[in-house]
Amino acid sequence: MDSPTIRQLRSEWRALGSSGAARTACTRLAAHEPVIAHLDVQDLVELVSALSCSSGGLSRNEAAAVIAAMLKSATVDPLIPRAIIQALIPGVLGLARRIDGTAGPWNDLDAFYGDAV
Repeated sequence: MDSPTIRQLRSEWRALGSSGAARTACTRLAAHEPVIAHLDVQDLVELVSALSCSSGGLSRNEAAAVIAAMLKSATVDPLIPRAIIQALIPGVLGLARRIDGTAGPWNDLDAFYGDAV
């Protein structure tokens, strides 16, 4: 159920998430948050991938603790909020499957995704 908004976010993330700036952001975040340092990830793409249910690496509670740490230290680097959004996209897509995304104030799924993100 990709939409233009989701496709744009994914495309941007492919370029941004493993950049030098993303490696620096991940290092800064790990320095502030032991739960992130414990993951031993090299960049934000690896961090977000570790949160994926399909990765099998973290339990739901462990992934929630990582997201909480990312939220707590979001100001450490300007790329951290973008990584948080990327990590939450699967949940946003799941939410759209559970409700009628075209009901209420949304006239299409892309409008729903934009508001949800």
